[in-house]
Amino acid sequence: MTGTDERPGQAGPSTPDGRPSLGQALRRHAEERVREDAALPPESREPLSPEKTAQALHELRVHQIELEMQNEELRRAQAELDAARARYFDLYELAPVGYCTLSGKGLIVEANLTAASLLGVARSALVRQPLSRFVLKEDQDIYYLHRKQLFKRHAAPLPGAVPAGPANGPQTCELRMVKPDGTVFWAHLAAVATQDEEARLLPSREGQSSAGPSANAETAPPTSSGPAGNDETVCRVTLSDVTERKRAEEILVGYNEALERRVAERTAVAENRARQLQALDRRLICAEEAERQRIAHVLHEQVQQILMAARMTLCTGVQRVKLPDAQEPFQAVDRMLRDALAEIRVLVHQMVPPGLREGGLLEAVTWLSRQMRERFDLSVTVTAEERLPPLDDEVSICAYHAVREMLQNIGTHAKVRHAEVVFRRQADGWMNLCVRDGGVGFTVSESAAGGGLVSIRERVEGFGGRMEIVSAKGQGTSVSLILPAQEPGAGEPNRA
Repeated sequence: MTGTDERPGQAGPSTPDGRPSLGQALRRHAEERVREDAALPPESREPLSPEKTAQALHELRVHQIELEMQNEELRRAQAELDAARARYFDLYELAPVGYCTLSGKGLIVEANLTAASLLGVARSALVRQPLSRFVLKEDQDIYYLHRKQLFKRHAAPLPGAVPAGPANGPQTCELRMVKPDGTVFWAHLAAVATQDEEARLLPSREGQSSAGPSANAETAPPTSSGPAGNDETVCRVTLSDVTERKRAEEILVGYNEALERRVAERTAVAENRARQLQALDRRLICAEEAERQRIAHVLHEQVQQILMAARMTLCTGVQRVKLPDAQEPFQAVDRMLRDALAEIRVLVHQMVPPGLREGGLLEAVTWLSRQMRERFDLSVTVTAEERLPPLDDEVSICAYHAVREMLQNIGTHAKVRHAEVVFRRQADGWMNLCVRDGGVGFTVSESAAGGGLVSIRERVEGFGGRMEIVSAKGQGTSVSLILPAQEPGAGEPNRA
């Protein structure tokens, strides 16, 4: 034993709060027994023989050692209890959130210092107060529904069902609370309902004005008794002040609303400009088509007629000139005039395809496929679904020239002798016009650098459509034009 061991006759240390320790209490009771024995008359005491005296002394020494060992264990247990009490104080009393235990009627049974600080009252004044007293009047319904849902989850489940409780997560809500000085703050409540054998239903404070009218608004659960009939349903509640977070959320909502307004305004401006650009593209394409038709008219009605008259005049002159040497030059000039007339006819048909306005885009592309065979020895297969969507005249003309340019590119650069044009109706009602081949192909990034596909894309997008390209070197090319269908009531449709 060390020099600090307590001996019989020595007082043990007191607890930190000044209360006598367990050793002190035991010694006090022992001294009282000794004084009682000393007060007995001598004749009532039995004389001891030397052997009994020695035996008694031995027993006393053994008992003293046992008491010292027990006292050591008690001191160790007391130290552990003091350490546990200190940890409990740090974890419970000084926790960053408030802890409350509520009775079945919603009265505060116990609370930590943080909860008292959040609610702005002394902890002793919280006991037996309804928590609803601190809930803002406008948020009383939130608290009522919170408790109702909590006890509904905790109600006894049917046989085989999973019981509600802490293992299934707490019941949470956010509401405004008010301190006695009128300060309002936002609080986050997380609560679980459980059975507490040590809790007792506290007497109600009916008739006391301090409880306020909201005390009767609490939702009291049906209490349940255990075997001893002394347990009840209690609520373990945590309180957190989330006022700063709520303010930050309000500021963030304001920023988001302002940002959404600015985005909406700029989106409207961008959409308006896009509509203006599309309208400008339409006017440019229409102007280009009008100029193309004017040139075709000039070629057909003037240049072609002049060339035909020149050829007829040449034929008349050949018939009059009988010199053999003059026939060959005249015939060469006649062939050149004939070829020029043929080229003009082809050019006129390409600029203003026959049947496009009357027969529709499909008929014009079918005629174009025959021209591709004659000019480029390119076999073009044209397939179409039934009930294709109608297109505006401007869209049909734009699509026709796009297909013509792509087929010419295939005949010139793809190194194949077959291509395919497919007309399909999409699920959204738009036209899908696909031109594909199995030629040399290219990387899609190359098409963005310039050339005919860029021009085709711009023209198609000018009408609100889009172009999709799938290609790779050595694997052919597939170009899809997604064209908008004619709006209902927009006039006589152009048949696809």
